[in-house]
Amino acid sequence: MAEFVNWDSEKIKEAIMKEHVGHLEAVGDLIAKKARRNLQKQIGQGATTGISHGVFKKGRYAGQKWTERAPGSLLKTIRAVMKKGTNDVWIIAGNKKVYYARIFEFYRPFMRPALNSSKAAAKRILGAK
Repeated sequence: MAEFVNWDSEKIKEAIMKEHVGHLEAVGDLIAKKARRNLQKQIGQGATTGISHGVFKKGRYAGQKWTERAPGSLLKTIRAVMKKGTNDVWIIAGNKKVYYARIFEFYRPFMRPALNSSKAAAKRILGAK
């Protein structure tokens, strides 16, 4: 019968995860690039035309930085981020200033189609069957 000497399963688990974290980041970057491409196709079409403007100068929210709609600001916020302390990759769109990312995703999806079209490539990168 075989005997395990100095078996440290946590150390082995860490080594395996370090090997695959790069693959997870690659999948996240792939999905983020596809989401940017999908959004780029939608900019300037239909309801997305002509909505850029500077910070409001009058009214209730005058001078508030979050009221600005700069061209390409939503596009610049799409990113893949490795969550600290875990092995999770988040693909994020928007920030405090570009709070309308989730509204745009609801009405004119760009993230969900990117995820759906990337499943086969993600499986290939991760080595899954």
